[in-house]
Amino acid sequence: MTKVLLLLAALALPVAHAAKGPIPAGGFKNCKAANAAGYGDIKRGTPAYHTRLDRDKDGIACEWSKWRK
Repeated sequence: MTKVLLLLAALALPVAHAAKGPIPAGGFKNCKAANAAGYGDIKRGTPAYHTRLDRDKDGIACEWSKWRK
């Protein structure tokens, strides 16, 4: 029973909690590369953030939250 509950809990975790890969030197080339490494909704001030990834200049780059509802 415990194994079943753990499995169900693991399946309920959102994709955003997946393990993140390393940030390449110079940052990600684009959001597709950032997403592939497990990064999304990257906030200004964090190491993965770069203005070239923030299309609407709101301080959040590669926004998943706008598209994943």
